[in-house]
Amino acid sequence: PKIIVGTPGRIGDHIEGTFMFHTLFEKLQWLVLDEADRLLELSFAETLDIVDGVMPRNRRTVLCSATIPEVLLGKAQSWCHRGYAFVDCIGDTSSCQGDSEYSTPTPDSMGVVTPES
Repeated sequence: PKIIVGTPGRIGDHIEGTFMFHTLFEKLQWLVLDEADRLLELSFAETLDIVDGVMPRNRRTVLCSATIPEVLLGKAQSWCHRGYAFVDCIGDTSSCQGDSEYSTPTPDSMGVVTPES
């Protein structure tokens, strides 16, 4: 698969306990962490490091958060590639101008957002 969706705890459980689960990550292209600040507050940092350890280095990582505490900025530096983009659409909307996203119609149980080609 190119995308795997799950909570960090559940994915971490599978990495550690499901035979060959880590092989699903070999061609993974995206790691999306929503509510990234809350994940760190809830002590998922260690689990996220386990998940990060089995992910391909050439993936795209997206950290979504309404608040950006210092600890999240520190994790962004280790989870994301050098030169990663920080987009603040709450405090400074000028960094969002020109950004675009598109949703693809899919069944109600699934949504896809892709960058412009």
